[in-house]
Amino acid sequence: MSTESMQGYVIRKLGAAEQRYALRRRRLLRLPPFARLGDRRHSARRRRYAINLPAVSPEYVSVLRELQAIGVSTRTITMPPPVLESADNLLDGLTTQPGLHGTTHVPPGEHALDPTVFRWGLTEKHLDLAEHYIGLPVRYLGVEIKREAPGESSHQAIRRWHIDVEDRRMLKMIIYLSDVDDQSAPFEYVDSASTQRILFSRRDVRRPLPSADTFENIIFEEEIHRVTGPRLTVIYADTSHILHRVKTPTESERTSVTFVYASDTAFYAYPHFMPPRKALQELRPTLSSRQLRALGME
Repeated sequence: MSTESMQGYVIRKLGAAEQRYALRRRRLLRLPPFARLGDRRHSARRRRYAINLPAVSPEYVSVLRELQAIGVSTRTITMPPPVLESADNLLDGLTTQPGLHGTTHVPPGEHALDPTVFRWGLTEKHLDLAEHYIGLPVRYLGVEIKREAPGESSHQAIRRWHIDVEDRRMLKMIIYLSDVDDQSAPFEYVDSASTQRILFSRRDVRRPLPSADTFENIIFEEEIHRVTGPRLTVIYADTSHILHRVKTPTESERTSVTFVYASDTAFYAYPHFMPPRKALQELRPTLSSRQLRALGME
């Protein structure tokens, strides 16, 4: 195994351990009386902070309304040409590497060399949308650019129905960088109301979530929404409130970029979504105080 492969393996193992800890912490906080106390504190903090919420651009008013109603909003998006070009160039580095199968990610070090895409996630309008929806000071958890090709996946967890554990409320902005149809790993979800029905219809809702096979038996087919669309389709989703998965690609690949936001008290953050700390420090002089706060650097 090469040094780079070994480093990637170690990072994945450490990340998996941290994620398990975050999942256990979130489950613990869902146990009564912790759940009631935690929910009251979280709600009270959101109420106190409401006066500080930023206004959002007109294009996001309907997005917020749909997020509040069902947990997801789908649109097409226009990315600035330099940002789109940077994302495509980073993906080119993945697709030209020999012997890759399944899901491959742009490593954090590449964002250090070219932070254009990463920085776009810190633009004011994105922070405004995330902060307004989450209702608290926002933390930018980073960006993921990936390629999912037909074949055995290296990341099976995303193929299974699940709920993200990063925070009580969060926002993901998932942008397709390729055309996506039924055979090229479309994003699927169950809206927030149906997700609550599924979770709380179980006799013991405080135990770990059912297996993917169990979910297949308790989710009605008509409750599953599949997002297909052309390049630059964008999905705004609170993946901590909706059951979701990414279908396995069968005939063609999917490329995408995902920006992740949570509150400043998030349970967990994926380390491979962020550039190395040294690269963040080099960006510091170019960032506003709000952007530094969103990175936890102020």
